[in-house]
Amino acid sequence: MSITIHSLPNELLSQILQQTTSRDASTTGAPPPSTLLSCALVCRRWVDPSQELLHEQVHLTSRRRSEIWLQEGAKWRERVMSLENRWSGQLGREGVRELLGRCTRLERLTIELQPDQLGVLSELQGLKGLNHLHLILHRPFHRPPPPPSPHPLPFSLHSLTLTSNGGLPSSFLTSLITSSLPTLTSLNLNSYTGPRTPSFFLPFLPLCPFLLHLNLGTPNISSASFLRLCSSLLSFSCTTLYVIPALDLPPTLRSLEVKEGMMIEALATAVRTCPALVRVEVREALLSKRREAGSVFVQECRERGIEVRLKGEEEGQFIDGPTWLLHQQRPLPPLPALASPPQPSPLSSSFPPAFALAV
Repeated sequence: MSITIHSLPNELLSQILQQTTSRDASTTGAPPPSTLLSCALVCRRWVDPSQELLHEQVHLTSRRRSEIWLQEGAKWRERVMSLENRWSGQLGREGVRELLGRCTRLERLTIELQPDQLGVLSELQGLKGLNHLHLILHRPFHRPPPPPSPHPLPFSLHSLTLTSNGGLPSSFLTSLITSSLPTLTSLNLNSYTGPRTPSFFLPFLPLCPFLLHLNLGTPNISSASFLRLCSSLLSFSCTTLYVIPALDLPPTLRSLEVKEGMMIEALATAVRTCPALVRVEVREALLSKRREAGSVFVQECRERGIEVRLKGEEEGQFIDGPTWLLHQQRPLPPLPALASPPQPSPLSSSFPPAFALAV
């Protein structure tokens, strides 16, 4: 009896479909959705395995899709490993509980919540496998903060990203950080603004023994003493280094990113005091304003083997340091010669204008 791909059980067929084309390493490692949709159209035998893999990554980009997922996606929720829903704040507390209640395999979650929905995360014990959380909170200022939940958070995160324009309740923040102290490796506060940001998070940083990546947004003067104690930090990103002395950066730092303007001398000092540094990213306008000092900085980084990436004005526009240095050292092209004025023809110069026109 010959064995074909159509006679294989669903488990083996799913393993084969998982190996199709390139994988999306930023989420769950599953094939791209376009590939799985094509596989589902091959034959009826491939429909169910393709749909199971397709529902491992769910992106709900509108309120309508969120409502449809609540009504018709119940049988697929146990398959979900990565969920993005930026409209869940409009579903109510019970809607969020129903949305996440059966997602027991969930590892990555990007979700927008209202303050009164935060307690749902503490009540759902099925989220114990959650590793990466991007929490978006657009807090209405006219509402008082919700009471703290009596239940501890069931998960311990590896990566935490907070986005808020009004801050999170202190009780929830404390529970969120303390539950992830032993495992947290990445903390992104670039889009988080609150009444005490980043002072609230600073005392927790030295207590994270495996913290590797930190995006502090806009640091303050008290950030330096805590950054020095982050002994395992590999990459650090902030808006400016004005308030952080270069000597207070951890010596283990390998990547430094500064989003806004600062003095080139301060940036050069920071590079010299970080012996393990291999990559620096700054805005191109910072070096272009002072070309001579910028050229010296890029040349010094080049001699030390440090990669310099310069970010342009447009989103996603980058230029490497040697290319920028080559443009600065290239002499300006000569100005084009001025065109000589047209010379009058012999005919028009030897006869009166009226006679010339007649000829």
